[in-house]
Amino acid sequence: MQTQPDPRILVVEDDEATGTVICKLLFLKLSADVTLASDCTQAREKLASMTFDLVTLDYQLPDGDGLQILGEIASHENHPPVLMVTGHGYEQTAVDAFTESTAHLGRWSLSAEHVFEGEPLFMPHQEYLPLDEVRRMEGLHFLAGVPLRYGGEVFGNFNVASHSLDDIPENMKRVIEGLAGLVDQTVGRARLMAALQASEKRYGLLYENIGQPGYTFDTNMIMTDLNRKAIEMLGYASEELLGKNVFEVGILRPENVETAVGNAGLLLSGQKVVSNRYSFIRKDGQLLPVNVTSTALRDENGEIVGVTSVGIEITE
Repeated sequence: MQTQPDPRILVVEDDEATGTVICKLLFLKLSADVTLASDCTQAREKLASMTFDLVTLDYQLPDGDGLQILGEIASHENHPPVLMVTGHGYEQTAVDAFTESTAHLGRWSLSAEHVFEGEPLFMPHQEYLPLDEVRRMEGLHFLAGVPLRYGGEVFGNFNVASHSLDDIPENMKRVIEGLAGLVDQTVGRARLMAALQASEKRYGLLYENIGQPGYTFDTNMIMTDLNRKAIEMLGYASEELLGKNVFEVGILRPENVETAVGNAGLLLSGQKVVSNRYSFIRKDGQLLPVNVTSTALRDENGEIVGVTSVGIEITE
C-alpha cells in the first residue's frame, strides 16, 4: 500500500516561543514537515521557493499583516488552504476581512447538522449542499468539516473549504482532523483553567477569611503563602517568612521539627490529610500550642505541588 507523504506546513508567526510551540505540536501530532517564517518577507520567500499543503498565518506581523499574505496566496490557482490565527484584540478584524468575500455554513445547515452528530465530513460541495447563488459566486469546490469535542460532546465545527480542489488528499484529511484535535485540546485547557481560576478565587477568599492561621509551602519546603491570621499569630511580617524553609525559619519548637518533616513527607508521597499538635514560637518567644491539619496541593494534572495547612490555637 502506498503511504501518504508527510504534510508540509508553513507556520507564519512572529513570536518565537509561540511559533516553536506550534511547530512542535504539528510535528508531534501530525508528523508534519513544518517550516517557520517570522514575518511577511520570510513568508513570501518560503512560498516562492517551496510548496505547502497548509499555511497557518498570524494576523499581526512586524512588516505587515497576515491579510496581505492571505490575498497574495489566494490570487494563485491551486493554492494551499490557509488558517488565519489571531491574538486577542484582532479577532474581529480577521472576521470582517473574511466575511467580505466568504460564505458561511450556519449552525443549522445540513453540513453542520451532519458534523454536530459527531461525524467528520469530506465531500465535494455539490454532492452535499445545493449550490445556492452565494456559493456559486464564491466558487467553492470542496468542503471539509470535523466535529470539535469537549467532555465527550460536540461543541463546534472545524470547517475548511477549497476553491480549487475537487477532493482533498488523505494526508490533508489527516492534517485537518489533527488540527481539529488541537483545537479540542486548547478549548479543554482553556475551560479547565477558567474553572481552576474560579476555584482558586473561591479558595483564596476562604483561605484568607477562615479565621484560623493558614500557611502553604512547596515540595522544597519553601514557604509560599500565609494568611493574615497566621501573620498575626506568629508576630512576623510576611516577608520575614516567605521564601524560606518552613522547618528552618524557627517558628516550630525544635522537638516538633522531626515530626513535622515526617508528616510533610507523607503528604508529598500521596497521603491525603495529616493532623498533629505542634508548639509554634512567636517572634517575641511566646509558645503557642496549635492543632494543625494539612493536605497536599495538586495542580491541574493531579501532580502534588505543595502542602497547605490550617491551625486551631489551643487555649489552656
